[in-house]
Amino acid sequence: MQTSIYLAKATNEVFKYSDNTNEKNKPKKRSLCSSDKKHHELYQKIIDFSLDNAKAKTPFSARLAIDNAWSFNYTKQLIEEYKRFLFLMIAAGHKVSPSDQIDQAWHLHMMYSHIYWEEFCGNTVHKKLHHWPAEGNGEFHDWYTMTINSYIRFFGYRPPENIWPDPDIRFKTRSCFVRIDREKNWILPKLNVTGCIKNIFKNICL
Repeated sequence: MQTSIYLAKATNEVFKYSDNTNEKNKPKKRSLCSSDKKHHELYQKIIDFSLDNAKAKTPFSARLAIDNAWSFNYTKQLIEEYKRFLFLMIAAGHKVSPSDQIDQAWHLHMMYSHIYWEEFCGNTVHKKLHHWPAEGNGEFHDWYTMTINSYIRFFGYRPPENIWPDPDIRFKTRSCFVRIDREKNWILPKLNVTGCIKNIFKNICL
């Protein structure tokens, strides 16, 4: 309930585009496809853990939405998926890799250092969950593929594509992010120059 309140407040302030959540991507009620009692206990602990601190001026959920200009529904869905990723980090039995959106939630979670290291890692799951960089080319792709496969194994179907794109799409291009002050700068997408040139020549030939 608290997360919804914080997100609703943030929604009124910053959101500028829809979340693109269609029927295919809508979150579903998930239960674990595991007979291991420890898995169910762990998953329930993670689901019940609140990422928001009522005393924080800008709680986790609101900050995540504001920093990424995400909608109410999308941010709420992403937090649910982030918790499933945290579960996989412990239960999958192999190295895991997040989608870009999940990675934003993970980075921000670690910035709330007391909540992440003390309350979550220390007191809830009793395991230190470090953010390790890849050690070589292609490792992220392999880890991400294994993560998707383990997601299917534990939850019974593929994760939502608006948060967990296919591996080839996830690593199709290299992202280049920088911090930009939106109060001082406009943000405009680059033109598809190649596509424009092709269209020009096509029209000339016609």
